[in-house]
Amino acid sequence: MNESLLDLNLAETPDLENAVEGEHSITLSKMALHASKESGNISIATTVKVTDQANCYSMTSYSGLPTVADDTEKAATKRRGLKNLCRCFNISYDTLQNCLRDALNSPRSGNEDWGDSSFSMLIGSTGTAIVKHEEYQGIISTKIKTWVFDKD
Repeated sequence: MNESLLDLNLAETPDLENAVEGEHSITLSKMALHASKESGNISIATTVKVTDQANCYSMTSYSGLPTVADDTEKAATKRRGLKNLCRCFNISYDTLQNCLRDALNSPRSGNEDWGDSSFSMLIGSTGTAIVKHEEYQGIISTKIKTWVFDKD
C-alpha cells in the first residue's frame, strides 16, 4: 500500500531552522540571474544548502555584475566577489563567463530570476562559507558572510 499524505506523521516532521553562525560545508543548489527591482542592475543569485547541519533553510547570496556606470573601485569589488565565488566552488573563470553569456542571452519572464538552465552544469558543486545571522523587523535570518577558499 502506498503512503498518502493522510498516512504521514506531520507532527514528527522537523521544522527548518537557521544554520548556526560560523563555517559550514555547502552545496550549490541553484544559480540564476536576478535584476534589482530598484536599479535594474543584474546579479548572480546563488542558492546553497548547508550540508553539515540538518534541517536548515537554504541561503541565497547575490553577486553583482559590473556595469559601465560603476567607477573603477566598485567594478573591481564586484569582480572580486565573482572571483571568490568561483574559487569557493572550484569553478573556472572561463566556465562562469560562458554560463553568464548564455544566461544573459536567455529569455526573461517578468521580474522572475532567469537563466538558471545556463548554470545547470554547476549545480552540486561543493564549497565552504561563513554564515552570520541578521535581524530585520524582528526576524532573524541566516546570510552568507563570505565564501571560503584556498588562496592561490
